[in-house]
Amino acid sequence: MEELVSRREVISIAATTFAGGVMSSRTTSEDDEEKLEIGIYMTETAAENGSASEINELSQIIESQYDPVFPDMDTRIGPHDVIEVEPGSASSAREAANWWNGKRDDYRHSQLLMFSQRQVDWDNFAGFALYNSPAAVCVGAEVAGAIPYVQRLAAHEVAHNFNMYHRYAEKRGDKYTLMSPDIDDTIMEFSDRTKRNMRRQVQPRKYYK
Repeated sequence: MEELVSRREVISIAATTFAGGVMSSRTTSEDDEEKLEIGIYMTETAAENGSASEINELSQIIESQYDPVFPDMDTRIGPHDVIEVEPGSASSAREAANWWNGKRDDYRHSQLLMFSQRQVDWDNFAGFALYNSPAAVCVGAEVAGAIPYVQRLAAHEVAHNFNMYHRYAEKRGDKYTLMSPDIDDTIMEFSDRTKRNMRRQVQPRKYYK
């Protein structure tokens, strides 16, 4: 079984060489408004289907979207652990998110759990996230590093954990930004409104002065 690249410390994934396992960490601050924390997990079924490299790749992609939103914060974004899902706890995307909520507290802002496509069938839902909570779930762990739809969906669901709404999407040419509910028709970019609101959620003392 492949291994996830551990993110127990505050680490910049962009500064990590995966093949050699070399990690480069940033200087941290005790002030919570200076730390951005997003964890990405996968289920045991996803791990058994060889999804670790895909989750490692997805972590880099998520960082590429969130790091520019919070350029003055220390970043802790990355793959973390493999999760055993309790039987009957993920029959729907909403049920899975509610089950996942509160199971772990490793990351403060968002904890995204990636499910295998072979594991669940959520009808018209491929992901779900709770507002004002760090719990988010998505399907597609085994293709997360290669399929843009899954990458956009993951970034979108994580943003819901920051209390971002679909109405924050903006049209850019013939496409919409990431908070559009139609993930098929989005570009991998947050609107300026979304970025401002995320900063206000995470750094209220700085952005509400």
